[in-house]
Amino acid sequence: MKRKVVQQGPATLMVSLPSKWVKENNVSKGDELDLAEEKGKIILTIDAPSSDSVSKEHAVVDFGVFNEYFVNYFYQKGYDEVMIRCKDPAVAALVEKRARELMGFEVVEKGKNFVRVKSLMKIDQQEFDTVLKKLFQITLVMGDKVTDALNQASDEKKKELLAEVVLDEKENNKYCDLCIRILFKNKYQYPDEGFAYFALLRQLEQVGDLYKYIARELSTSGLLNSDFISLYKRVHAYFRLYYDLFYLYDAEKAQLFFAEKDTLVKLCSEQMKNATKEQAIQLSYILTLTREIFDLKGPLFLMKV
Repeated sequence: MKRKVVQQGPATLMVSLPSKWVKENNVSKGDELDLAEEKGKIILTIDAPSSDSVSKEHAVVDFGVFNEYFVNYFYQKGYDEVMIRCKDPAVAALVEKRARELMGFEVVEKGKNFVRVKSLMKIDQQEFDTVLKKLFQITLVMGDKVTDALNQASDEKKKELLAEVVLDEKENNKYCDLCIRILFKNKYQYPDEGFAYFALLRQLEQVGDLYKYIARELSTSGLLNSDFISLYKRVHAYFRLYYDLFYLYDAEKAQLFFAEKDTLVKLCSEQMKNATKEQAIQLSYILTLTREIFDLKGPLFLMKV
């Protein structure tokens, strides 16, 4: 976007603010903006970034065909209130189900042909790092529980732990959605890293999904061989290596991260050669998990370069 510089008085140059940005941020005459200079750029941010700085206007939508995932997208985009109109009476139940899985979103009104959802929780931009770390930790614990299940002699305890992993995946989704919402609410706070963070969050959600799929598959499996158990533990350790890299970058660990992926893929391929149908399904999830963890490199190095 280009703006023309206008001279106001003998020594003052002015540039107008984009109207869309002004509306999204509720900027009006007399408001104060923070201005920062950075490598040839001037970055403007609105005052009091700790509050709901980008307050979306209330959305009223009329769907001919409704999918419950639409509720997530409004939540992620930063809307504080959404009125959903639809002729199908089953929509209200779908919206309520999805809202229960979104932190701070509640159904506050229902009618014959509409349902209204509202955010009852304020978003603080400063909470992003805390929520992101919580998302990492939830996902790591999912993998830890699968490891614990594989070490269990009791089949009952094993299934109990694997069932917990399936439930934990909803927590993974919840914190992922909240992180994306904070990004959208405060998108001007992340001018350089916003895209990398979004890619990271989407990838972490995929990793959580795969731990869930592995847990489901293992809960109905018979006796597992020691090679498979060792392989799973090594793949989970690979995710922990990424976590360590993300929060405390180390060049030697980065080199190991790249090398370990090829080793894990080779080990999966070798086990696949003599695998039964059931084992092949389990190994396919392990292989996909390895690749999803490796793909986390993109967001990490986008933030480092």
